[in-house]
Amino acid sequence: MKSTRRTFIGNTLAIGGAMVVSPFTKNLFAGVPQHQRGITAEGTLLRSPSVHAGEAITVKWGKASIWEKMQTNVISMNGHVGPTFVVNKGDTLSAEFKNALEQPFSIHWHGFELPEAMDGHPKDMFNNAESKTYSFKVKQRAGTYFYHSHAHEKTEQHVYRGMYGLFIVHDKEEEALKLPSGKRDIALAIQDVVTKDVNAEQRELEYDPNFMDGMNGWLGNTILTNGTPNAYTTVERAWHRIRLVNASGARVYKIALSTKQPFYVIASDGGLLEKPVKAEFVWLSPGERYELLVDFSQVNVGDSVSIVSEEYPKPPAHMGVDPTYPQGLPFTILRCDVTADATDEFSIPDTLSTITRYKESEAKRTRTFKLAMNGSGHTINDKSFDDMMRADEEVPLNELEIWEFINTEDDMQHPMHIHGAQFQILSRSSGDVPEIERGWKDVFTMAPKEVVRVLIKFEEYTGMYLVHCHNLAHEDHGMMINFMVMGEMDVQDGSNQPTMLQAQPSITQTTTRITFAPSTTPRMLTLTDMRGVTLHSTIIPAGATEHTLTVHSYPSGMYWVAVGTHAVKIIVE
Repeated sequence: MKSTRRTFIGNTLAIGGAMVVSPFTKNLFAGVPQHQRGITAEGTLLRSPSVHAGEAITVKWGKASIWEKMQTNVISMNGHVGPTFVVNKGDTLSAEFKNALEQPFSIHWHGFELPEAMDGHPKDMFNNAESKTYSFKVKQRAGTYFYHSHAHEKTEQHVYRGMYGLFIVHDKEEEALKLPSGKRDIALAIQDVVTKDVNAEQRELEYDPNFMDGMNGWLGNTILTNGTPNAYTTVERAWHRIRLVNASGARVYKIALSTKQPFYVIASDGGLLEKPVKAEFVWLSPGERYELLVDFSQVNVGDSVSIVSEEYPKPPAHMGVDPTYPQGLPFTILRCDVTADATDEFSIPDTLSTITRYKESEAKRTRTFKLAMNGSGHTINDKSFDDMMRADEEVPLNELEIWEFINTEDDMQHPMHIHGAQFQILSRSSGDVPEIERGWKDVFTMAPKEVVRVLIKFEEYTGMYLVHCHNLAHEDHGMMINFMVMGEMDVQDGSNQPTMLQAQPSITQTTTRITFAPSTTPRMLTLTDMRGVTLHSTIIPAGATEHTLTVHSYPSGMYWVAVGTHAVKIIVE
């Protein structure tokens, strides 16, 4: 069998140098109600969330009929799963979100390159009875993206309750390929949940994580596909495009077809690959997206093919304690009933797109991100996300860098996500980079003790962005840090340029005051010497108009003070 990613779970895993075989436990579903096991012969017709048509999206607690004749409490965004955005590249999106949830949140547009204020950073959360309009030009390649809550320390439970939705972008390059469309283009958001029957009319999504669930992530035993349990759909005997989004908090899926027939992978997180990749399964980690071409003409009318997550050996137990429903459980994602013959002139194209490759030799520097655990949470470079305004890294705009991620843990995998840019995976210590990971990515999963290097460049927007684990429990428990994308410090005219009140502080003057026009978002202030070495940095809150610098400890000479992308010189005598 051909794997499209390195076997990051594998049949064996190293623990302290010993190789331990980790077989799947066959009786995990003993005594589990049928509705929690997978798809019955009848099933529920796959639901398709509404397509956003410009209406405001009200976020609130509500009840949904996820199961027939049953009510379930969810977080509604005009429905159990939020509306799907369908746009063309170059369109300007405008979406108003109204907070009726009684908890603050922000909305992150996952996979998009956006101005800082639109990205959905937790520092930009808005409160109950407030609203925010996200407005930006869509510059992404055609592909499958999604959006979700990015609330501070509550992202896992918000997404678990339904605060996510699909986002599909089209462009002319994709259109020219004449890929399957209309009812032959099926988008699937996959989520695992735990259910609890309160009474004959109420079934809840149980969410009661303990300390170990915080370490592993909240893992379920029931699949909701587009918010649909026991989901099925009807297909024709023709090629179909299947878009996959892993909207789960922690679960990793091994996606395959129940018939074991191969399919073709045509797109990853950031859109089309260079050419179709034939595969028998793909690993799909939280936050990742892949697009498949599946040929249902090989199936007789009246028969069914299911998109499944195949069983695989569960990882070693963290601290010796297995989750109730560990990784590796088999699931049915969607049953596809073949109901009709069809005329189909589609054929697999030899090429899909051209991807400009970054060159390792052109990287200006390498940054290292060490992933670890500190006993009560997860960290990056020994830092926990306990200060939303702290800038942990300063990244120059328009400079290619290598970001090296080191997973120091021997029993934990981490799907890492970077805001603000798509990147290219350069290398994996576990082996060659698979073909389906050679496109544009914004999430990659790291096996225990693995080292992954990516090539990344931020080309347009400055400001504060995030790098974090997309196991949402890990994110909520601290595995997230800020980085500040910094523009060139050119002196510019304009309302945001800082102005000096004391241009030449003397040795007897210990401080100098910088004034500047207010901004609606926080900005970074830096003091830099003429060699370009940063001596001091701090976050300027939104709305601030001045900052006092202590300068007497610096040698006499000329310095740059920058606020955002604007700078002035000061002289210390």
